[in-house]
Amino acid sequence: MLSLSTEAYDRGDKLANYQQIPSLDDVLLVHHDERKIAVWRRTGQIWSATEHVDGVISLALGCELSVAAIYRDPLA
Repeated sequence: MLSLSTEAYDRGDKLANYQQIPSLDDVLLVHHDERKIAVWRRTGQIWSATEHVDGVISLALGCELSVAAIYRDPLA
C-alpha cells in the first residue's frame, strides 16, 4: 500500500529498483486513501502503467485479482 510518507519513494527509486529484477513482470501500487491500483507491467524491455478502479487485474504469473476484493472491508 502506498502511504503519504513513502509514496514518492515507492513511485520513484523503489519502483526503479523493482524494475531491475529480471524475473519480475508486474508491480502493483495499491492506494490506501482511494480505490485505485497502479499496475506496472513489463512487455519485453518496456514497462508501462495502467490504473484500475474496478474489475479484475490479470497478472503475468497467471492469477487474477479483483479490485473489489482488495478493497473489501473484512469487518463489514
